[in-house]
Amino acid sequence: MQASAQTSESLPQVIIVGGGFGGLSAAKELAGKAVRVTLIDRTNHHLFQPLLYQVATAGLSPADIAQPILHILRDAKNIEVMLGEVDRIDCDAKQVRTTDNVGYLYDYSPEILLTGLPIVFAQGDQLDPGAARRSRGLCSRGGGTSDRILSGMCRELRSR
Repeated sequence: MQASAQTSESLPQVIIVGGGFGGLSAAKELAGKAVRVTLIDRTNHHLFQPLLYQVATAGLSPADIAQPILHILRDAKNIEVMLGEVDRIDCDAKQVRTTDNVGYLYDYSPEILLTGLPIVFAQGDQLDPGAARRSRGLCSRGGGTSDRILSGMCRELRSR
């Protein structure tokens, strides 16, 4: 048992910051490989954001688009999932620090840093008032796939 622990300690340590699409893809790729992986995320779940509009329009349950990260990586024995928010990366010391009470430091060998992109919700005063009037109070920003689908669903609901 102790020899196994020594072998594990001698393996390279990879830190993955964020359990989004990139972080989970990297973790799944490294699962079972000869590395120790620590995935640090500020939430304990992965949210499939492209389907948020389905939850908003009662097409899906929130449980259908969110899963615990530990459940997703449950078979990966070389991956440790930690709840925390990274506030500093010291490239010279090869350490990642989290914002919890003790400022926990994680050492790493090679680095994988996948932070993802935040969702930005526009406030009411940031919307074009003319567009909101033309759409009878509905205004979509961005014009991405989810915006177009949600706009179409709202238009269909409004016509009924």
